[in-house]
Amino acid sequence: MVPAPVSNSTDTPVLHCPHCLGEVAEQSHFCNACGMPITSYSTIGPMEQVWALGWLINRLLSRRPSAFVVVGVWFMAIPSLPVFLMVPMSIHFSVQSHSMWGGLTGLVSLLVSGCYLLLAVRVTLSYLRRPPRVPRDP
Repeated sequence: MVPAPVSNSTDTPVLHCPHCLGEVAEQSHFCNACGMPITSYSTIGPMEQVWALGWLINRLLSRRPSAFVVVGVWFMAIPSLPVFLMVPMSIHFSVQSHSMWGGLTGLVSLLVSGCYLLLAVRVTLSYLRRPPRVPRDP
């Protein structure tokens, strides 16, 4: 009888998070240390998308963003500005005409566009408040 080969634990590669360099379990979709999305499934699964977006927003607001990020966030938020300004009028007119769905869709679009604008303002304030990083001398 031939003995079964013993698997050596040093043969399996250890996976590391590209953000914090912490060890990541083989089947994990997110880093246990920092929460960064690791696999492509983290952007496909419905709940994983929410987690990945939350991680991105948290990272975006926790440190000073670059000017490129600030401009990108404003390009994302500017199209929602007319919606944010026009929806109160549409809600007013739908209330006068006793249309429930017009007011409800107006409220939802006001909420979504307000979130985009709030994110853009928070990122801009984070950019303006924190001093830029100064590289250390070797």
